[in-house]
Amino acid sequence: MSGVRSIELTHAPIVVPRTYPDVEDRTLPSINLGGTGYLMGTPVEPTFNRSALAPGLLGAIALLAGLALLDSESFIIIRYAASILALIICVFVIQARSWYWLIGLVPIAVLWNPVVILDLSGQGWVSAQFIAAIVFIAVGLRLKVPVHKAGN
Repeated sequence: MSGVRSIELTHAPIVVPRTYPDVEDRTLPSINLGGTGYLMGTPVEPTFNRSALAPGLLGAIALLAGLALLDSESFIIIRYAASILALIICVFVIQARSWYWLIGLVPIAVLWNPVVILDLSGQGWVSAQFIAAIVFIAVGLRLKVPVHKAGN
């Protein structure tokens, strides 16, 4: 094969020596970055997860989208979504033993209940939609549910 050159690329691992800036003679062992540029370590099992994040964001999206449907018959879909997602997050709150979040979630489950409809309207109801969306987002971001290992 004339005119074609093959080039073999190899790279050596990057070694970064760590030194103390105030002492010239003390050095820590070098860290081998393995050629990736990232520090490699032993993976650690997480102690918690954020199970309420997805339902919280979905609930907030549903409530904000429901602002356009406030005076229509289709708002029943928003009621179902908000109520069911609030109850799902309540289960995660109980698992995390963060009882104070129930103060915001239980009223959402009751006020947006599609079975026993409370006829609410006006500026207060619009404000309640925004407040409930903020509660959904806050709970989703802040709630940490502990991870239970199988067999424990």
